[in-house]
Amino acid sequence: MEKPQKPSSNNILKYAGLGFQMFAMIGIATWLGITLDKKLGMTKFPAFTLSLVLVAVIGSFISLIRSVKKDD
Repeated sequence: MEKPQKPSSNNILKYAGLGFQMFAMIGIATWLGITLDKKLGMTKFPAFTLSLVLVAVIGSFISLIRSVKKDD
């Protein structure tokens, strides 16, 4: 029986960096969307916030998938 391999510290740092990048991307998009909605007086429906967060989430997942595919 083979012993399961422990993840290397390189992989841990890589995926922690990807997680931080996703968090930062979504956070910046949220902040920018809220700022734009306030500046343009869109208080009933936060269109910029929703659209920018959606774009950031999709972009984050695309980046994650590309990174994982590159490892294989």
